[in-house]
Amino acid sequence: MGSISVDIPTARGDVVSSDRLGPTLMHEHVFLCDHEVNISWPDTFGNVDHHVANAVEQLNALAAAGIRTITDVTAIGHGRDVARVARVARETEVNILVATGIYVLAELPSYFRLFGPGSFIEAPETMTDYFVRDIEEGIGETGVRASILKVATGHAGLTNDVLRCLRSVAAAHRRTGVPITTHTSVKQNGRDQQRIFEEEGVDLSRVVIGHVDSTADGDLGYVEELLDKGSFVGFDSFALPLADLDTKVELMAKLIARGHGNRIVVSHDHACFVDFMPKEYQGDFYRKTYFTDVVEPRLLAAGVSEAQVRALTVDNPRAVFETTARGAY
Repeated sequence: MGSISVDIPTARGDVVSSDRLGPTLMHEHVFLCDHEVNISWPDTFGNVDHHVANAVEQLNALAAAGIRTITDVTAIGHGRDVARVARVARETEVNILVATGIYVLAELPSYFRLFGPGSFIEAPETMTDYFVRDIEEGIGETGVRASILKVATGHAGLTNDVLRCLRSVAAAHRRTGVPITTHTSVKQNGRDQQRIFEEEGVDLSRVVIGHVDSTADGDLGYVEELLDKGSFVGFDSFALPLADLDTKVELMAKLIARGHGNRIVVSHDHACFVDFMPKEYQGDFYRKTYFTDVVEPRLLAAGVSEAQVRALTVDNPRAVFETTARGAY
């Protein structure tokens, strides 16, 4: 467990010490949207002030439930607008930490796709410098610095563009020391991510392999395979009905009983506003307080102690961010 406190940038533009993060959800979103669609057809997003106020209300309810920090892992490709998130951050007591990276399941955005290693026009990689700039200088003109790197792998597997993004994130991590968190859609994604990161010299103990609660589908062996290589794992898609809740809770309880409770982080993958998820898909589980309201009591009923739950929400997120203290390498 990390013991050297580090200052972590927040969306307010200030920093929070890692020992004051408090209960933390590690894979959340404030806004998920498609900017090109929103600009072309403004009704697809609606009134910005309304959505900002609604996000503040949701995060204040989360604070009332005991959560003090969320990591907003919205990357390029999911409508990242840090200026908008900063407005929310200034009006809520919840710390919002932001990410840099590009959400690529198959193809990079056009700006990067045709120029780069293995692309139509062979050229040096440019993404890494953008990620490092977000971490060291700030995102756009907001002055808000990213505190974590986000990368995705999906059903398409390791396309050239996905590989480029994985390697760029690995390079940015090694240049800055900030941790990496990932999206996975199937089991092979987690294995592939660890393999590529190892090829790039990444210390896997500074990586969170995300969404294992959904992709594992109760497979204890798969999760332990990831853990044995040193990574944290994210039970971080509780807001999505991609696997049965009983299966997720049972798997978590087994892992904790087997001594892995210090390598698990939790979250919902919930957005205060999302423009591409129909309302009918947003069931009772799709809310920011679902973990505290529903999952935590289920874990306690399954024999997980209060101290072990606290490790999931307090100690382990702190440990992830305190890997930054190890620096670049």
